Amino acid sequence: MNKLVSIIIVSYNTANLTQKCVKHALASSGIDAGQLEIIVVDNNSSDNTVQLLKKSYPDIKIISSPKNLGFGGGNNLGAKHATGEYVLLLNTDAFLNPGSLSELVTVLDKNKSILSVAPKLTYEDGQIQQSVGYFPTLARVVGWMWGLDKLPGIKLLFPTPYHFYDVSKYNKDLSPDWLMGACVLLRKDAYLSVTGFDEKSFMYGEEVELFYRLKKKHPDQFVRLVTSVSVTHLGSYSSNAANTSRLLSELDGIITFYNLHFPSLTWVIKWVINLGVIMRIIIFSLIPAKRSSAGQYLSYLGQAKQSRVQ
Repeated sequence: MNKLVSIIIVSYNTANLTQKCVKHALASSGIDAGQLEIIVVDNNSSDNTVQLLKKSYPDIKIISSPKNLGFGGGNNLGAKHATGEYVLLLNTDAFLNPGSLSELVTVLDKNKSILSVAPKLTYEDGQIQQSVGYFPTLARVVGWMWGLDKLPGIKLLFPTPYHFYDVSKYNKDLSPDWLMGACVLLRKDAYLSVTGFDEKSFMYGEEVELFYRLKKKHPDQFVRLVTSVSVTHLGSYSSNAANTSRLLSELDGIITFYNLHFPSLTWVIKWVINLGVIMRIIIFSLIPAKRSSAGQYLSYLGQAKQSRVQ
């Protein structure tokens, strides 16, 4: 029997987090059990994720992939097995709060012009996360990589930045171009109409490319950040190294985006990105607490140069 909502959780060596995520999903969805299914796609974990889930939650669907498909590939596999009208893509470190899923479903039920919705994401301490943005046009990537969209006065030139940093404006619903994939509800038929995520983007940036294809396929529909609903997302904001690694992976995602959709401009976006990386190396080298990040950026430049030589 078809369900109303299929929750897809992609796991990779996160046994404890995945169990906690499933526990919260079952307890806090606000959806009748008969209308809800949970699908965990395990990306060939080497820990005991699958065994623990089978023991603790025998009624959920568990799909064991023989290889690590990444975030996008794992969600695509889960969507193929989903029977729900809607699919909720949920990170293992994102925990539903009471009634949050039912409120998101209500928004889609009441407004057919909305393609996808996401809640406001918060850290455990209640701090709001930046979780939406606009498609990476050349101007927006310049603003982001060169730090212009954060400078007083100049940032006014970027009212719709690639990353919408101003969380003070997350107090009312927003209609950006893309929503972070940590917790996002989509109409399944729309998701499948564009064959889901492009699996060339292994980590970070996949949702931007997905929402770009969704917008092209369904130009009359839009996405919505529903700020009256909140979900706790642990994320990794405490570590400079983790933040830098995530950003560098996102840069690769932007290059992949341009290779797919604007191949003639790929060389321009690489120039913009590399200049931004050089600027960060210079500035961070002068700040003791940021010198490790400067080293990461320097390594990134070296790898980029190596790929050009090859």
